[in-house]
Formats: sequence, C-alpha cells, structure tokens
Amino acid sequence: MKNISVIIPVYNTGQYVTQCIESLKNHHLNMEIIIVDDGSTDDSGLIADEFAQKDSRIIVIHQENKGLSAARNRGMDAATGEYIFFLDSDDWIKEHSLDFLYAEASKRRVDVITGNALFCYPDGQADNPFGRIAKHIIGVPLTGKQCFIELMKTSAYAPMAYNYICKRDFLQHHHFRFEDVMHEDELWTPILIGSAQSALVTDFDFYYYRQERENSIMNSTDPKKRLNALFYVTDRLVNYAAGFSFEQEEKDFRSWLYVVIFRLYFNAFELLLKSRDSAVRIPQHHLYSWENIRHHLAELPKVKIAYYFNRSAAAIREYEKWLHSEWVTVMQQPDMGDRKIILIFNKMWGEELSIPLSEIPADFVITTDRRYFERATAVVFHLPDLLSYRNGDLYKHDGQVWVAWYLESEANYPWIRNPEITEFFDIRMSYRQDAGVVYPYYRYEYSTVLKQPVMSSNRLNRTCMFISSRLNRSGREEYLEELMNCTDVDSFGKLFNNKRLSDDLGIESKINEYQKYKFVIAFENSIDTDYVTEKFYDPLLAGAVPVYLGAPNIEEFAPGDHSFVDVRQYDSPKSLARFINKCCEDEGEYAKFFEWKKQPLRQSFLQKAIIQKIHPFARLCKVINDRLLPQSS
Repeated sequence: MKNISVIIPVYNTGQYVTQCIESLKNHHLNMEIIIVDDGSTDDSGLIADEFAQKDSRIIVIHQENKGLSAARNRGMDAATGEYIFFLDSDDWIKEHSLDFLYAEASKRRVDVITGNALFCYPDGQADNPFGRIAKHIIGVPLTGKQCFIELMKTSAYAPMAYNYICKRDFLQHHHFRFEDVMHEDELWTPILIGSAQSALVTDFDFYYYRQERENSIMNSTDPKKRLNALFYVTDRLVNYAAGFSFEQEEKDFRSWLYVVIFRLYFNAFELLLKSRDSAVRIPQHHLYSWENIRHHLAELPKVKIAYYFNRSAAAIREYEKWLHSEWVTVMQQPDMGDRKIILIFNKMWGEELSIPLSEIPADFVITTDRRYFERATAVVFHLPDLLSYRNGDLYKHDGQVWVAWYLESEANYPWIRNPEITEFFDIRMSYRQDAGVVYPYYRYEYSTVLKQPVMSSNRLNRTCMFISSRLNRSGREEYLEELMNCTDVDSFGKLFNNKRLSDDLGIESKINEYQKYKFVIAFENSIDTDYVTEKFYDPLLAGAVPVYLGAPNIEEFAPGDHSFVDVRQYDSPKSLARFINKCCEDEGEYAKFFEWKKQPLRQSFLQKAIIQKIHPFARLCKVINDRLLPQSS
C-alpha cells in the first residue's frame, strides 16, 4: 500500500501546474500522485503527461470536463494510499511537508490530520487569514467533534478540503463524496471532521494557496450560481445539524455547526445585496430558525450567530428597500418604449445616487437593476470599488457603451489607466478635464455662493484640519507632522487627532467647524493634475482660507487671485508656519485673502463651473447619443 495518494484535479492551469507538481518531487514517503485532467483546453494535460513519463509515481487520468467535485471523486476511486490529500493545481506545498504530516498521522493512527494554509499574494506576501491554533490542542489526539469545536472557538477552522489529510479507509467507510456544487468544501469539511473518530491538529505551515487569480476586474463567478450553491449547502448542513442533540458534547458541536451555517447565510445575503438583480429570487431558507434554536445554543456560538443573523436580516431589508426604489421600479413603467437604458452597475462607494431625474432627457432611463445588463444601451462602472461590487463575468454586448466613472485620483488607482482595462471603456466620466464627461468636485452654484462676503472678525486665530485617510502619495503626513510642531493645528480627523466634534453630522458639522477658523489644511492624498477635491472648496464655502497641497494646476481651479495659501511657495513647513502665525496676528495681512471677492470670478473657474449647470449624467446622455448617431445613420 502507498503511504499517501495526492489527488490533483487539473483544469486549464497550464501556467501553474508545473510548480504544483514539482513541489511534490523531494518527498521521501511512498507516494502516488493522481492527476485528473478534467477536460483542459490548454496544455495542462500535456504537461501532466510529460511529468508522468519521467516519474513513475504519477498517474494521469484524462476525462471530459465534469467539474472539480467529479475530478476529486475520480481521483479517490483510483487512490490506493493509506491516506489521501487533495492539492489544487494552481497551488503548491512546502518541501517535505507531507513526510512530516504522514509520519504524525500514521504514528497516532488518526482519521484526519490538519495543518496551516498560507494565502500567497502577487507581491510575494503570505499570511494565514485564520486564527492561531490554540497551543493546548497541538499534537493532542482529539475526536473529530472536539477538533471542530476547538478550531471554531479560536476562528482557526479552515473549511478548505486541502487543509486536511484523511485516512482512505475512513473516507470509504463513510462513503464520502464531493457533491457537484460550488462551495463544495463548505459542505464536505464540517461533516468530514464531525464524522472522524480521531483527529490531530498541527501548527505546521504546509500549503501555499495562490491568490493572484482572484483579482480580475472582468472575471468572477456567476452570482446566481453562487447563491443557489450557498443556499443548497446551508440546507444540507441544517439537516446534518438536526441529527445531533443539544445535550453535552453534541450541544457544543451542533452550536458551532450553526455558526458555520449562519456565516454562510451572511455570505449569501451579502451576495444577494451586491448582485442588484431583480430577477434573483430568494429561495426557501432557515435563517429565521434562529428564533427556535437560540435558547438551546452554547453561549459563545450564540453571540457569533446573533451577529451573522442580524447582518443577514439587515441585508434582506436593504435588498427589499432597493427592490422597491425608483431606480428599479422605473423599469416597470408602461411607457418604456424605445427609451435608452443607462445601467449604473455599481454606485460610488455604495452611496445613494443624487441624480436629478428631471434633467435626464426623456428618451433615457437610468436604473441600477442589473437584470437589464444585456439590454442596456450604456453601462456605468464606478471603477475604484468595482472589485467589491462585481459578481459574475462582465461581457460587453454588441453596440453597448461602457462608461468608466471615478472621482478618485488616478495616482491612487494606477490600474485605471492600464490599457488592458481602458480598452473596454468608451467614455470616461471623471475629475479629469480631458474626460468625455467632466465630473468634478466643484458645482455650478459655487459661482454664486463664493461671492458672498465673509465675516472673519469672530474667527479663532488658529488652523484646523479633517484628514482621516492614510492614503499618502502626496507626502502630507510627514509634512503635517513637522508643521504641527511649529504652529497650532486642531485636528478633528483620525490623522494626528487632537480635537473632537461635539456632534458629528457629517459635512454639515465640518463646514460649521471651518467657519470658526481662519485657515484650513487642505492637503490632497495625492499630487495629480486636475485632482482638486472638496478639501479645497469646502473651506472657501465656509469663508476660511485653504492651505493647499495637491494638484499642480490648482490656479486653474481657484475662484480668484490670492484666495488660498499655496504650500509650494514655502521652502519648508517651518516657513509656512511662520506665515500662518503672522496672518493670525495681523488682521490686515489676513484680510488680503478676501480681496478677490470684490472682483469678478476668474474666467478659468467660471467656465468650469458653468459646464456643471447641467448635471454630469445629463451630459453623459448627450455624449452617448453622439456616439450612437453614426450607427443610426
């Protein structure tokens, strides 16, 4: 009998599979390597065959594409080893790691042994996203249920099948098979561990889980398929949990099983909320069984389950609210006719949209319902957080116009300008003045509001700032640290915080606070052409003077001459501090910052502001029509 059978399902991982197989080369135990080529259409199968010709331990099985579960099951059927280990073909393992884990497992004759998997990122960093193994269970034989309970208590439970090496007789005795469903490991692992008579926990890092393929802008997994799988898995686990009582050890095991179940419900309902598709229907589920079981649960699991239940219920409420919002119900109007559909795929950081629908041309309709993705004339993507809100592969349909929307600095998100990304988009809607639709931080109304006189006599002779983000491509943190050693700065944000608001109502409280100060620190998080944010305009609106560090062409965005302090004009934070202190002591010097209000506003600023009289989304409609015009003619 072989000591261990390593089962490697392979599907189109030609660029990774060599590293995977070679990580097994230098092991000394009696091993067989069963590679199941699951209908690969790249060179994965050929690479496996080449390895098999050179290494007698390798067996290659070729089959039609049936999915990961079927490939793992085929490997189990062919396995002859005392123990079985599942290795994904785009991952790899530590040298000699199976020698160690097999020695430990066979010495204790356990059904299951586990070690740690490290998540490996493209930048070379690696970490274990799960909790640390408790010292008192390391190397101590446990029952499977005890093992599951102890791992769950410290958040060290990993649901992935590759974390566990299992005795083949044990798997055969219980007729373990992977089911053909996504998230199959979430179903396999708790039942596997719970069924084991004996289990051994090590704190040994042995598995390297590649992460780089997770961060594709355009590719992901079908959300409907994922949702159905999550609800299927939770339903199966609920039925499994019902086979245990709420007495003694079974109470703890069943309680922690419910933690897994409710975590999966949380994942499902968060996914439902992100999917933003009115065609998706929530299947029957057991979320509200919480009310029936809560009084029977062990105390610590009860706290965790309450958290997942409350978050899940909140997601359901938010989904229902969205389902009945005007951004969805607008598509149910009887006069839709041939109106062009603009689908806002994901809102800016999930915030509510403030689009004046009365300004949108009558031949357009705007929705956030992804049900209409294929029918949409144009699809608007907020790029900075698209990865968080994108579910499913994104395919651009013939004639469809794609819009890249962002107000964040390109310097902070350089991939936005990556040709592999930009080739998908026809229109840019951003702060950049060369964008197809300029969507800036200033507004048309500013041309009137900024002309209002300022009362400066009752202001504090001080400077304040509201900066919380740690984004620091402008070098503002280092500069501010030195500046604050030379002049008083009241910091209300998280950065160098030394002041608190009595009542934080968001932008309203910030503007009210600005009105009490002579100067406001307005340092952008990056130095980027045209990137002039509310940090510059909010102090001006409040009648204070911005101390500005940011866009190199800031003068083009200023409403008047000498309307702000340009940090670039000072050779050091110390010299800037001297100037601020001087202005705070000399009212005449400070008053010079408001002379511009007596003059007409700068033409460069006025021209920009006038364009914003028409909302960016209304202007987007015109740009879309202009693009479609040649096609219609």
